[in-house]
Amino acid sequence: MQKKVSIGLLLPSSTILPMSKEFETGFKKSISNIKDEWEVEIHPEFIAQGSAKRVEEALDKFFHYHQVDLVSGIISNRVAMMVSDKFQKNKKPIVINNIGEHLPDASKFNEYIFLNSTNTWQQIWSLSNWAVKKFGKKGMFVSGMYDAGYSFMKMMSDGMQAANPNAEIPYSVAPLDDSKVYSQVDRVFEHIEMFKPDFVFAFFCGTEATQFLNGYVSRGYHQTLPLLSLPFLLEEFNTIETPITIYTSLNSSVELELGMPYTETVSLFNQLGQQTGSAVAEGLKQTDTTSLVESFKNAIEKSHVNIAKVGQNANIYLIENQHYGNKNDIRKQIQEKLPTIQNDSPQFLAAISEFSSSWENPYLGI
Repeated sequence: MQKKVSIGLLLPSSTILPMSKEFETGFKKSISNIKDEWEVEIHPEFIAQGSAKRVEEALDKFFHYHQVDLVSGIISNRVAMMVSDKFQKNKKPIVINNIGEHLPDASKFNEYIFLNSTNTWQQIWSLSNWAVKKFGKKGMFVSGMYDAGYSFMKMMSDGMQAANPNAEIPYSVAPLDDSKVYSQVDRVFEHIEMFKPDFVFAFFCGTEATQFLNGYVSRGYHQTLPLLSLPFLLEEFNTIETPITIYTSLNSSVELELGMPYTETVSLFNQLGQQTGSAVAEGLKQTDTTSLVESFKNAIEKSHVNIAKVGQNANIYLIENQHYGNKNDIRKQIQEKLPTIQNDSPQFLAAISEFSSSWENPYLGI
């Protein structure tokens, strides 16, 4: 006889990527591996941009109407910390998924909260730290108004200063245009010219990423000024014969071979969904002898995904991207493994005690 489990999925909207669809597809693919033993009932709930208010409303529906056994989906670390009491009160586990746009404060989580994240905060620290050693002490932060509202600048600054206490971080945040929707991306170039940095770390996504890359190339910066970014900058731009080199990073749960091409087999959010679905499936297999929460703890400790032990034992790799303009034809290579910061280090503990982000929604949830 099949056992039954009810799962609530928190799915935010995005005009940048179909992240919720990709996550749900990956989750369902992995969870289907237990269909012979378990009847899985999934309740998707759309939470708009993923604010604490919308998440709380969805959780009330999950717990008091659907009476779910567990929750998963995409929400930010900041919102997870704001609503953590609901999981403790209802004694229901949640596996949170995000890219790690906010710093996670372990003291504000509880035993019912598990985290599956690429920990972008940690990757930014590593990439910035490497860039200071490679290019020089002056690294410039440039972004749109939206992208500036996360912990990105704080971790860039900390990574740079760990490499050189005298590091400088001039910045330029593009103001919104008249529509109050998009940033005036070209405005950052006048500041790049003014500050003359050793390298630039650009935080743009969607159409603003395309505008920035076109502006960077048309001004010739791609030939003289090293460029770092998150993977979301790798959008289309006007095709060129000599590629622009963009340095990004990768958080891998396993060791990777250096000097090899890097190929993404599935999208980031599909991968998060598959990882979480696998962990949930493994946890459910163990529930005959343990509680659901304990079974998740056991399953997660055995799994090869970045869940629960936030940022610990991370493998952060430098990726060199040769981008000619077509985002589907970028030549990517694994360059080296980078040093990183741990979530129990004095520098990180000092960082979480400071105000470093203003938005609640997960990155790309716009």
